[in-house]
Amino acid sequence: MHERAHGNIFESRGDVRFRTALMLHSLSLGITGVADVVEFHRVKRCGITLDGASGLWKPFPVEYKRGAMHHEEAYEVQLCAQALCLEEMLGTTIELGAIYWGESRRRQEIEFKQELREYTIKVVEELRGFLAAGITPAPRYEKKCRGCSLFDLCMPKEFEKKACTSQYWKEFFTNLEDEASL
Repeated sequence: MHERAHGNIFESRGDVRFRTALMLHSLSLGITGVADVVEFHRVKRCGITLDGASGLWKPFPVEYKRGAMHHEEAYEVQLCAQALCLEEMLGTTIELGAIYWGESRRRQEIEFKQELREYTIKVVEELRGFLAAGITPAPRYEKKCRGCSLFDLCMPKEFEKKACTSQYWKEFFTNLEDEASL
């Protein structure tokens, strides 16, 4: 599913243009990323122009996720961050986006209300604070972790067993020293 979304494809179907693997950035938020899909819907007013296309177009980000449709705040924040990047890059306002659930093959429309926008900015600021301080929060294992491509790097089950990450690393390096002395 994600192979198609990250294939860097640009195509048109009627009054909708699709762009996959679109690089995004926001200088004001200090974030970058890649949108799975951004659809551009033809509109009569309040849209943007696209090179090689007549008329006005409204961006509509779509994030692809495995599984069946359900509410997941983190995914809504991710999609909203994409919309904020697109708004800054294109000088427009985006009211809606969607999460496409692969298992159920359904779209869940997400409205970018002011509360979600403010929460997304708060999350970005907190993450940037962690980066600036050199702090990596310990991962927390959840059911969704099993399907994550970073599961083996993140090791959420290992960190869950330890009281804190410093305890984990202390034991990790002690074990390495013990192995080296053998």
